Amino acid sequence: MKNTKLFLVTILAIIFCSHNLFAQEVRFINKERKSQTFKFEFISNMIIISVSVNGSKVMNFILDSGLRQTILTKIPENNTIAFNYTEKTTIKGLGKDKDLTVWHTNKNKFKIGDIVCDNQNLFVLEEDRFNLSSQMGIEINGIIGSLIFENFIVEIDYIKQEITFHNPKSFKYKKRHERWIAIPLSIYKTKPYVSLPVCINSDTTIIAKLLIDSGASDALWLFPGTNDSIIYPQSGTELFLGQGLNGDIFGKQSKVESLTIGKYILEKTNVSYPDTSALHNSFSNDITGRNGSIGSEILRRFDVIFDYNNKKMLLKKNSSFSNAFNYNLSGLDIEKPYLDLPIFMVFQVQEGSPADLAGLKIGDQLLSINGMNIVNYSLNDIILMMRSKEGRKIKMKVMRDGKKIKAKFRLK
Repeated sequence: MKNTKLFLVTILAIIFCSHNLFAQEVRFINKERKSQTFKFEFISNMIIISVSVNGSKVMNFILDSGLRQTILTKIPENNTIAFNYTEKTTIKGLGKDKDLTVWHTNKNKFKIGDIVCDNQNLFVLEEDRFNLSSQMGIEINGIIGSLIFENFIVEIDYIKQEITFHNPKSFKYKKRHERWIAIPLSIYKTKPYVSLPVCINSDTTIIAKLLIDSGASDALWLFPGTNDSIIYPQSGTELFLGQGLNGDIFGKQSKVESLTIGKYILEKTNVSYPDTSALHNSFSNDITGRNGSIGSEILRRFDVIFDYNNKKMLLKKNSSFSNAFNYNLSGLDIEKPYLDLPIFMVFQVQEGSPADLAGLKIGDQLLSINGMNIVNYSLNDIILMMRSKEGRKIKMKVMRDGKKIKAKFRLK
């Protein structure tokens, strides 16, 4: 019996370890290449790049520095992808639902331009629970993260919407980089963290340990209870903040007096405080003492270089640096349920918001905004309009139950 038990344990160990028997490799096809620059789409403060999986047609992936895994959220109907091996497993993240069930596959090959990533792990969703495509207005097929940042020096120009992947073995900093500031990074489980001064109010400044999360569209998140000075606001309406790997996240929003990044001071920075019930899954994969996240609403104000090899991030402010931090000031969340049709629907209305008080409801179909037919807008145009400036007048015509209804409000 002892020999039989040992045999079974050995077989299980072989099966468990088989995912990592094949060496992962990330390289340029042209071995002489030192770097490659790509244009990217920037929608809802998220970088979208083109990725091919196992020889498939290129698909749209969100580049997310806060994610360890590569996740395929949706396989296009006209695309066929072959997988080597699959097994069911779960992954953890923000959200108060149970762990996310996915299919884990190995020995996958990703291609990004002239970059090939061999023998990679991939997690495939059984269903597209995030519904990212309808919320961003273009088809979104997946999320890719640490694989990119671990193997390249990544330079992002948010104004030109260009991203450059540098070979770390040949990359050399140039004289122009002397004007950039270097921020030390702590790399834990392939994710980047910084420690920065956050002035919560005139009497309270803390040094917050923050995840750099390019896949988060907000400016700053602080987790109540992780520091005595980070307190869940008692006033204000609880809002839908977004989706985590483990479900919807609700919480409250406010502003901090300032966030300091090296020599740069960002004043009146937006901050979201997620409900603590959404955090129960998160901390097992986090660096000890994490207090929150920095998202793309801050990152987009800089030219950014991620250099994991040297554990630093370089920043140089760009023309967006001085832009005011604005929330969605309408209280409306809009989606595009049919990507090939100019149809925009209301899928969330914040209670007590200008849109709510104007009588708009979930399920309303937008026909026009400020007298212009909705066919002239992209979803990103509408999102940016709702975040533009306080006091802006918005006139909408919507279709509800076969009837045309007019509504007007001011952003607040």
